[in-house]
Amino acid sequence: MPIRGFVTACRPIAMPVNVVLIAIDALRADRLGCYGYPKPTTPFIDELAANGVVFEHHFTPVAPTQPAFTTIYSGVHPLTHRVVAHEGLQNPNPKCTWLPLLMRFHKWHTVAVDNLADHKAWFWRGFEYYINPRRRSEYPDCHVYNERAREWLEHCRREPFMMTLHYWDTHTPYEPVLDYVKEFYDGDPTVTNVDSLKAFYENPQVERWPALWFENLLARWPNKSGYRIEDGQFIVAHYDACVRTADDGVREICERLDRLGLFDDTLLIVYSDHGEELLGEHGIFFDHHGLYDSNLRCPLIMHWPRGLPGGRRVSAMTQHQDIFATVLDACGLPVPEDVVEGRSLLPHVTDQAATSHWEELLLACESTWQAKWAMRTDGCKLIVSRQPDMHGFPPVELYDLRVDPGERNNVWGVDREMSGRFLARFNRLIEQMVSERGLPHDLVSKNGLTLGKQFIEDHGMTYPLTDAGWSAQMAAAQALARNYEHSVAGSS
Repeated sequence: MPIRGFVTACRPIAMPVNVVLIAIDALRADRLGCYGYPKPTTPFIDELAANGVVFEHHFTPVAPTQPAFTTIYSGVHPLTHRVVAHEGLQNPNPKCTWLPLLMRFHKWHTVAVDNLADHKAWFWRGFEYYINPRRRSEYPDCHVYNERAREWLEHCRREPFMMTLHYWDTHTPYEPVLDYVKEFYDGDPTVTNVDSLKAFYENPQVERWPALWFENLLARWPNKSGYRIEDGQFIVAHYDACVRTADDGVREICERLDRLGLFDDTLLIVYSDHGEELLGEHGIFFDHHGLYDSNLRCPLIMHWPRGLPGGRRVSAMTQHQDIFATVLDACGLPVPEDVVEGRSLLPHVTDQAATSHWEELLLACESTWQAKWAMRTDGCKLIVSRQPDMHGFPPVELYDLRVDPGERNNVWGVDREMSGRFLARFNRLIEQMVSERGLPHDLVSKNGLTLGKQFIEDHGMTYPLTDAGWSAQMAAAQALARNYEHSVAGSS
């Protein structure tokens, strides 16, 4: 379908806007053409982006899926809604509001095509219709979700409405159609780049993946001479093919909206809950734990012909908390700023705001596979552990993003003044955030791990892991932060 740009100067006030939120699970921002990826993974989304708005530096403050979606639906930081882990025991803070519930209160019809409510009951909240097309152990592609969405749009829709679609194509296991894989790979994966997956095969976490996943991928591949996948790029090609599949899914739902005469008056938001670690960039394969930008940076693209100008790119830092307020603002509804920490992104689109209210600061956490915090500015990333992890990472990591955007060179301690300054700032921020929310403790420190704890104990180890060397390094790091604080106090 041809993508129409900005149709009118402004949306008529009397015409309520519909909202369609499309989440593509585990989609890295840097895998989309509109974010600079050179391969043809997203031809349709790129068209949407060219006629809509691209948020270039959008981040999630928490990973993985369950806490990230809780942030999106509540519009607040995980320390506020209190869900910091996947498959944890903590329910959301009852004082938080909930986007689907608020939209329904304002007479928008709400529908989710998703399966998160299978895992946590709060994801049902506020949806008039909750359609789950997934059966246990199955991984249906986006077209199955679209079919359920199409049925609702054609037979149950009443306007105005908010629909959320949750595609899983880019989540492991990556199993796209073979024709799409061939667009990104044409070699023999059993003899190419031998040993590029050696670290994966030797990692105990390899046991997490279905035993038949790699076997199935190889069994259907025509150009092979060996018996084991050796080339990591073969798996990466499957991920890219999954991105291409999800792009088809977005095209499909947009074409349906257009046929129903809804496309011009629909705010379409395409995003991901978090990214993905692919080929062991940081010792992690085909998963989404860790607080590196490959996991925290997410695509966010908005398209609305009657409401948004096209061809805009927003460079200010934005976060998942902002989606809540943006939807309400677009619909002409009041934003409860006393309980929502995000802010509407529409002023950035209309050039009424040049910088974000986050002031280029992201404080992100994980308590699923690793118990860690990250403090990210526009130039640096500090990662602070609360306990030793299964990867043997150091307790504190510091990356200069200006020269090392891939976060490969840990410069903690190289510049002692900068290292002490960043850790001291982080300590003050965490203490302030915990205090302002009336929490008795830092939730990441207290909660520890969920999936990681089970994995460690299943492998005969005692949780939490202990490491005298790690503890000594952490003590030295905190001493560096205290010395910096003392030097600042002394100079003043």
